[in-house]
Amino acid sequence: MQKALQKLNDEERVNFAINEFNTIEENEELIEFFMKENQKKETVLHIIASTKREKEKIVNFVLNAFAGKDKKKKLIEFLMKENQHKETALHIASKKGYENIVNHLLNVFDKKEDKTKIIEFLMKEDKDERTALHLASKNGHQEIVNSLLNVFDKKENEALIEYLMKQDVDKRTALDLAARIGNEKIVNSLLKVFDDTEDKTKLIEFLMKENKWEETVLHVASKTGNQKIVDTVLTVFDTAAEDKTKLTEFLMKKNKNKKTAFDLAKMLFPDHDIANTIVVTLLGSLLYCLQWYLKLKGLR
Repeated sequence: MQKALQKLNDEERVNFAINEFNTIEENEELIEFFMKENQKKETVLHIIASTKREKEKIVNFVLNAFAGKDKKKKLIEFLMKENQHKETALHIASKKGYENIVNHLLNVFDKKEDKTKIIEFLMKEDKDERTALHLASKNGHQEIVNSLLNVFDKKENEALIEYLMKQDVDKRTALDLAARIGNEKIVNSLLKVFDDTEDKTKLIEFLMKENKWEETVLHVASKTGNQKIVDTVLTVFDTAAEDKTKLTEFLMKKNKNKKTAFDLAKMLFPDHDIANTIVVTLLGSLLYCLQWYLKLKGLR
């Protein structure tokens, strides 16, 4: 059978698995077939994750071919395989918005026994240094974003924050990408990660991350005209920053073109309230700093 399978092209390989899976019992031969790569370094799993057809049945079949503890190592190796763009099937399914496939791939891992491996799986980057979280955020797939974040439990907060902090080839975080398309729900999901963190320095560091154009998330939200994301970012930052000089620094930050978030909002959306919101927040921050200075000098 193996020789016959080798003659199939990519689409035929998928059709073969869909139409013939009930008749095949030689798991070792199937595993060898599924592990085989085409010229683009794609396995059957990459191809399935890229197609528009109903895939849940065939994904179950492919993964079940590796059933048994003795095949677990081989299964994880299979999931870790990258195509010519350094994408795993998780990257592709996250980008396409195939929530069921994402969950099937994540459920392969035992949350206790395979914790190191699943985190390694999530941290994998494609040729543009994007994780599955980047791709799900960029394409507006909120449920997939939540599934990826929920892999981490409270004890792994450090690894989760490392995951959020990852920047792609353009130095964009998942937060930057979500703000860029104006997806408020994903922005909220990403920021909510820090709710249980007592030390808010990492949250401030996250918000102050700059892309290759030296823009923070505030620049990005301001130039896309999303008032709600601007409000959320400013509220979260103001609440987290005990040192209000950090907030002032955040508001006054200039991008590569020497523009602040206020400049961008005023220039691109003169009729919106974004610029006014930034000014009011800035004045409040400066007033706080002035009061603190006077108190320090004993003048108040």
